[in-house]
Amino acid sequence: MITLAFSMILSQWLGLQWLAWDRGQLQAGEVWRLYSGHFVHLGLWHLTLNLLALGLLAVLFAEELGWRSWMLVLGLLPPFISAGLWWGMPNLQGYAGLSGVLHGVFVLGAIRMWSNPPERALSATLLVLVLVKLWLEPGSAESGVTASLIGGRILVEAHQWGAAGGVAIACVMRCQPSCSHAGSV
Repeated sequence: MITLAFSMILSQWLGLQWLAWDRGQLQAGEVWRLYSGHFVHLGLWHLTLNLLALGLLAVLFAEELGWRSWMLVLGLLPPFISAGLWWGMPNLQGYAGLSGVLHGVFVLGAIRMWSNPPERALSATLLVLVLVKLWLEPGSAESGVTASLIGGRILVEAHQWGAAGGVAIACVMRCQPSCSHAGSV
């Protein structure tokens, strides 16, 4: 987590112009943006909020998500979300931020938590809360405290694709015998 946080801070210093998800630059062949766009932010507040959320998720799901799970999530969710944004929002020109990935981690962690019977009530509560958030969020994407704080529109579609990716990864992990224990993946 420390390496990821340091990388995001360094990416912020490099600037959005080189790393952000940018449709025009992607069409010009800069395919790394499918991945790197999720690790740069609109500004310091945006970066800070995402780093805080990342830290909270790492603590909340410490038992459910081992380092291999984190590697899998960080490797698969950015291109999955990027593909959803590319084909699902053909008019979208740019995107930056980790929030889609964070939603995927949240959903994956809550689903993995379900396998521990004493944690099922918490798991169910977390899943209901994220579903309600995803349902209510589209009406507040351009207004509100968070949008003004980060300096841009909240791209709720990235959150939705991230959550869907979290479900997909949970399904794949459930089907893999080597993934049956949180510590193994």
